[in-house]
Amino acid sequence: MIAGSYFLSSFFIALSDGTYNRIISAFTSAGIGHLQIHKKTYFENPAIYKLINFPEKIEKRIKKIQSAKVSYRLYSPALFFTEKEVVPGILIGFDPEKEVTNLCRGIVKGKFLKKHEREVLISESLAKTLNVSPGEMLAVVSQGLDGSIANELFKIKGIFKAPEIGPGKDAVCMDLQILRTFLNIPHGVHEIVVLFKSYKDVNKYLSFIKNKDFNNLEFLPWYKVAVEFYRGMQADRKGMWLSLFVVLFIISLGVLNTLLMAVLERTREFGLLKALGTPLGLLISMIYTEALLMLFAGLILGFLLAYPCNLLFSIIGISYPEAIKMGGIEIKKMYADPSFNSFFLPAFSLFIATLLVCIFPVFRVYKILPVEAMRKV
Repeated sequence: MIAGSYFLSSFFIALSDGTYNRIISAFTSAGIGHLQIHKKTYFENPAIYKLINFPEKIEKRIKKIQSAKVSYRLYSPALFFTEKEVVPGILIGFDPEKEVTNLCRGIVKGKFLKKHEREVLISESLAKTLNVSPGEMLAVVSQGLDGSIANELFKIKGIFKAPEIGPGKDAVCMDLQILRTFLNIPHGVHEIVVLFKSYKDVNKYLSFIKNKDFNNLEFLPWYKVAVEFYRGMQADRKGMWLSLFVVLFIISLGVLNTLLMAVLERTREFGLLKALGTPLGLLISMIYTEALLMLFAGLILGFLLAYPCNLLFSIIGISYPEAIKMGGIEIKKMYADPSFNSFFLPAFSLFIATLLVCIFPVFRVYKILPVEAMRKV
């Protein structure tokens, strides 16, 4: 029972960690990044004038972190015109060569944008609404930094599939410098996106990046940018932990039953030992020794089953009958992640459970009276 419990717990933790790690990695690399930096209040109340005027300073600090990558973005609400339709949306300015995420890269028609090209990419949903294709012209109207009306015709180079969460669902993407000129913004950006080696590095480096020189900026980790997605993921994980707790509780009852029967079947022997003056501490240590030997034997067997299984499914994964969506990310397979936690947490939980269930058998031994116990057959 202990081996089976360890195997199941380890496998489900590894499967959960692996699946969520891949979902979060895909989600953050789709557009939002691991960390976003804005002018204070920009995230809650965007405005064209809320610019980070010297992004190079903070980029220089971030670059001190090994493997950290940085990209800049500009945003502006706009109206998009064709001969028959007028649709509101958002303009996104980015550097096609230095963008660290997959923003605007999921091209379904046409080609991706090159640096300094005076062409645009349009999201798939917006293209359907406007009924446009690559090669056609798109009129864009927005407001410049100085309050003037910015309007121009741009050729559509490609159509991209935007994630459901993020700025690009009804968006038009263009080169950062072209958008600066279009909006009459001489310098500065609205957003700095940072991508680390792993999303787990955000909290590790956040305090280093923050500096008294950047008091006018806000630093938002991915889980604060995508709050609803993070809450949904946490709720799902709580359900998994509840299921594992139920399994652990059932196994604890099995261990308790085994130890209790061992004490009841040897009531006469325990009574004889107490009559001979054996210290109570020694009797208690006998019960705990038996329980721990049983525990370690189960853990070793469980580990020998769990490790190759976790390793195997980290490679081949488990396919869903139908792809599911979470946070706008399509998931076709679940993969295990044979991490330290997937092996340590079940072992630690079973160890604590074993220590706790030993309390009742120990109390039973404590209550044994030698005279009565000697009469037991």
